[in-house]
Amino acid sequence: MKKIILILLLYANIIYTQDCGKCTLEESFGVRDSLINLTLENNLILYNITHVERTTVGEIINIDQALKITMVKDTTCLDTIIPLADIKEFWSYGIGKQPTFSYNVLPVKEYIKTSETIIPKPFLEFNLAGFYAGADESEEGRQVGFDNFMYGIEANYYLANDFLIKNAALLVSASAILERSRLRIPLGLQFRWEISGSPEIKDTMNYYPSNCLFQNNLIEQHDGVELDDSYIEDKNTGEKDSASVLLREKSIIKSKWIPYLFGELGSILDTGFEGYGATPSLNSEDYFPYYLGIGAGLHYENFNLSLGYRLMQLHLRTPCENCTDKYVLNTNLSHSLSIKFGYYFNL
Repeated sequence: MKKIILILLLYANIIYTQDCGKCTLEESFGVRDSLINLTLENNLILYNITHVERTTVGEIINIDQALKITMVKDTTCLDTIIPLADIKEFWSYGIGKQPTFSYNVLPVKEYIKTSETIIPKPFLEFNLAGFYAGADESEEGRQVGFDNFMYGIEANYYLANDFLIKNAALLVSASAILERSRLRIPLGLQFRWEISGSPEIKDTMNYYPSNCLFQNNLIEQHDGVELDDSYIEDKNTGEKDSASVLLREKSIIKSKWIPYLFGELGSILDTGFEGYGATPSLNSEDYFPYYLGIGAGLHYENFNLSLGYRLMQLHLRTPCENCTDKYVLNTNLSHSLSIKFGYYFNL
């Protein structure tokens, strides 16, 4: 019975330690030991190590290779980072103090990427658009306003990125919207400012293909890592571990979710529907179709979603009730809620 309990406790401990860190001992060294030990250069010994992964210490311009060590003490996982220069040997003993594992960790080769890193900029966007302004309150039978919903499509061209301020853009906008079978063409400008999450270039250090790989004679030997011509080797001195390499490069860091604010303005062109244009009418000087809008949006990957308020001044000529062969230019000042959903393409 005691043996069964001991086996169960040992199995439970193995399962528990597997959740302590990223790189298990089998992933890193190819050993099935649940625990190993580490001797440092100053002969200090760290016991009960469960996970080992490569990392770095120091600033990006002056970094040193290091190891992140995870140990178990009283069922608690403890992490520490140790420079590679301070590490002497990993080891473990079996029954009768017979060594079952011994490994001296070597640094990996370091490479610098020399090619220029360019942030892809959005340049063309297509949206489905809808506008809600409530019921038409114009006189019965005339229907000079749009009733409830107006919908259409929109295309935006990014005229300038980082316009005036960082993470702001100026867009040229063209739409086709339909209300009561009347087709109108809004043309204008939109200003956007990304609040957070915008892509930026940062110096990064990464182990490739993985920071869990170590060259060890107990596992399959690695032939080395192949890189393209944009990388040059740095610090090529001494014996190296060929299981992985350390890449120093300028990487594009961005969030999947990028919220933004926008403002828009422009003019509205009427097409050839009945009652379009300013003339002939008794008050053609009142003809000035335009739109103004503000709102907020969200980019997810390359998808776009926005909500906003839009003020539109729309016109429609109708026959003058007290005149003969005369028309009156009606003005509809529309306050609407806008919603747009679409996709944008990067340059």
